[in-house]
Amino acid sequence: MEEFIQRLNYIENLQKKGAHEREVLLTRICELEDQVEDLTAQLRKVRKDPRPPIASRESIEINNATKETNAQEDEPWLFYTPPGRPIRDILSLLDFSEGYELDARSLLTEEALWIQVLERMNVVDIPSRLSALQKLASVQLASACHNELLIIVRGIPVSAHPLFERILPSILTLAEYVNIAWSEVENNNPDILGRVAVVLECEQEMKVLSVDRGDTRMSLFIERL
Repeated sequence: MEEFIQRLNYIENLQKKGAHEREVLLTRICELEDQVEDLTAQLRKVRKDPRPPIASRESIEINNATKETNAQEDEPWLFYTPPGRPIRDILSLLDFSEGYELDARSLLTEEALWIQVLERMNVVDIPSRLSALQKLASVQLASACHNELLIIVRGIPVSAHPLFERILPSILTLAEYVNIAWSEVENNNPDILGRVAVVLECEQEMKVLSVDRGDTRMSLFIERL
């Protein structure tokens, strides 16, 4: 019995060591990527080619309902649902077998967003650094796109609520990452392409998801479920 306990402790220590090494490696990869981005930005600064003037504001619109701009061809993927609709009804309406539910009111930062997403996807050894969280979330979302990916964001308050503007950037970031993950699988492995959907449960109907980011305004069109 004592030998068994020692063996069990040895295995647990190996698992902890492996988890730590994975996090260190992921952090190092993110640091190297940041360095590459910095070097690329510096090289662009020293270029002598004249750059065109930057417009005061660029408007980027992704139409959720048309083939031209929607990553899922003719299928809409971003939806609004009124409060209280059970997950079984959402699964039935969209013909999904399972989905992940997020609490909107806790998505006050991007770190909180990805930690909650990764926890719902049963990922262990979740890192704390934002760049590492982004990298891991991208991998997990792309992997989920091989089969089916449904994310339901519950409890979005009305636009007049003080939390609404703080939550909105995280919701748009989530939608962007899902759209990018889908597009990457579509372009690289179309034979194993599944389906994705993001459902936003809000106290008022949502038709367009818009956020200003510097000189860019991102807009995603939403369909009622």
